[in-house]
Amino acid sequence: MQTAFTDIEKAVSSLGISDQEFHELAAGESRRILRDLKARYCDGVNTVWWWQHYSNAASWVPDVDGYTLLPVLCPDPRVLLIPHEEDEERIYESTPALISRVLGECSAFEYSVAGIDLDWLLTENHHNVLIAVGEKAKQKLEEEKNA
Repeated sequence: MQTAFTDIEKAVSSLGISDQEFHELAAGESRRILRDLKARYCDGVNTVWWWQHYSNAASWVPDVDGYTLLPVLCPDPRVLLIPHEEDEERIYESTPALISRVLGECSAFEYSVAGIDLDWLLTENHHNVLIAVGEKAKQKLEEEKNA
């Protein structure tokens, strides 16, 4: 069965991206980060559609694929990619530019990108809406939206 994770692994391989540039976090670390992100931004709700539970978020439907904007919208040079798959707890670390390239090779799925310190979160949902929470991400989204 094709999942976001198999798509990601195939894309990383076909693009020739090294493990140092794009890698999966250890299972325990991924579980901790997911728990912390859900508690901070989703009121601890256990759901695939996190964006339905965000408060004080900024949103935008760009006229391009949202993943292409990650290099501009992500406020940090290293970020976490969180594919939203039910019952899966896997997170990848890379740069916004490489994550954008990888997502461009994948089938569509909901995902979030977060800062390493978890102080912001940017989600693209299945409606092609970009949703930002955390001041740094909201500011970047609003700047690009108004450019």
